[in-house]
Formats: sequence, C-alpha cells, structure tokens
Amino acid sequence: MQLLDSSNRLIQDYLDPYIIVEVNSSHFGDSELAKEMIQTIKDAGADCVKFQSWSEDTLYSKTYYEQNPIAKRFVSKFSLNEDLILELSNFSRSIDLDFSSTPYSIGEARFLVEQCHVPFVKIASMELNNLEYLEALSKLDTPLILSTGMGNIQEIDKAVEVITTHHKQLALLHCNSIYPTPSSDVNLNNIVMLRERFVDLPIGFSDHTLGIEMSIAAAAMGAAVLDVGSITRRYG
Repeated sequence: MQLLDSSNRLIQDYLDPYIIVEVNSSHFGDSELAKEMIQTIKDAGADCVKFQSWSEDTLYSKTYYEQNPIAKRFVSKFSLNEDLILELSNFSRSIDLDFSSTPYSIGEARFLVEQCHVPFVKIASMELNNLEYLEALSKLDTPLILSTGMGNIQEIDKAVEVITTHHKQLALLHCNSIYPTPSSDVNLNNIVMLRERFVDLPIGFSDHTLGIEMSIAAAAMGAAVLDVGSITRRYG
C-alpha cells in the first residue's frame, strides 16, 4: 500500500509503523487549540494528524435526535465546517505533517480528497456494514484505511470484498470499540488473524486504551499502521 504523502512512503507490515494521532473533537471547536494540538503531534514525531468530518446531518439520524435532543447541540458545537477543515489541512501541510479525517458521508469524503488532498480516507468501524457507502468510497482515487471494531469475520470479509472489487489501496485496523478499552480486552492476536486472512493487505491497530503499552506491543508485532488517541487523552 502506497500512501500519497510527500515521501511516497510504503505502508507495509514489519516496517516502521505509520503513526496517526486522533484528535476527534478534543479541540472543542477552537481552531487555535486544534493548531496547538497539530504542532504538538508534529513535535512528538507522528506521521499524521486525523480529525473527524461529521456534522449534525451526517453523524446521527433524525430519529436519534428526536430521542436525544441535547445531542444535536453538542454535535453542532464540536463539528468542523469545511472552511476550518481546509484551514487545518493547510496548516498541517505547512509544518510537513500529513492530515486526514474520518468522513461520514460521500460528500465529506470527496471534499477531503479533492480540496484537502488527504493521503488516505479513514473509514470508521460503524460503517463496516454500510456497503453502499464502502463501494462509493472505493471509487475515490485515494487509499482507504478501515477499522473493524464490533465486526465479525464475515462482516469484515464482505467489507473487504466490496472495497477491493474496485480499489486495491486498502489497510485494515484491528479495533476494539470500547472507549476506553481495558488492556485485558484488546486481543492483539487479532492482528495476526487478519494478517493471515488478508495476506495482500497491511494490517494495523486502532488503539482505544488509556496507555501506550498496547500500541508499543502492536508495533512489536509488525503493525503497519497505528491509530492512537494520545492527544485526546492529554487534552481531554
């Protein structure tokens, strides 16, 4: 798998892992705080900063908001509009740090690819069964990274089949979708299972634990990608 960064870096098992640091909504809608986080991530030696490209219209359904009316206000407050996403993307590029985001609609994904020129699009675990969306993403001209939290092996098989029918630039991340994940529930051996099952795909780890030990262990196991949330834990 070849990411489209400035160095044309090869992302592959048993090489130095490509380290993505997740910010999500820890910026609390403050662009200056977001830039401070981006600079901290660069100074720490990570390869990429990642945000979340959701809005009140794309993250949850109308029925969810009807049952949880306060949620809509929180989502609206902490979401990033396109202007700010582009601003943060340009800032990251200016300090030679890769920038990406997790979209929740094909329109958000196209904006990331066409306007922000992201090196990859990250697909959230919750989209694993959204086959129509996966097919649409697979037709974008950019690598994809898919988290597999909460998915059984049949669901992962089907998601990979749908994507790779159109697109070969795919990496899979072992993921436990408990936040935070107890170390006893991480099951890093799933990295080995995925590697043996999907021999042509780089396999990585999306870390939701509170420490750094699991990411270190995953790196020792040859994980190609580490998606970590340490910046969230520091500022959150």
